[in-house]
Amino acid sequence: MLWSKVYRRGKEVVLALADEELMGREFEEGEFVLRVDSFYRGELVDEEEAALLCRGATIINAVGERAVKTVINAGLATEGAVRKVAGVPHVQVILYFI
Repeated sequence: MLWSKVYRRGKEVVLALADEELMGREFEEGEFVLRVDSFYRGELVDEEEAALLCRGATIINAVGERAVKTVINAGLATEGAVRKVAGVPHVQVILYFI
């Protein structure tokens, strides 16, 4: 399961996704710190539901193997966009529609 939280600000729809087991953890590597906290804590959803949420988002912030894979499988990011902090994958996607 994945934690998902949707934020709506005007025309923007921000989706935060995180692997369930990462909630409450913090990862550090050099100057980078990745906190999996209340920003991601909304509803627990399966990967299919998360993919649907991705398609309605304009900005996506995903952390964890399954969350990142869901974004990639939805065709919204590539492996090249993924960064790891202490071995934990993270991807941010900003979608612009013209």
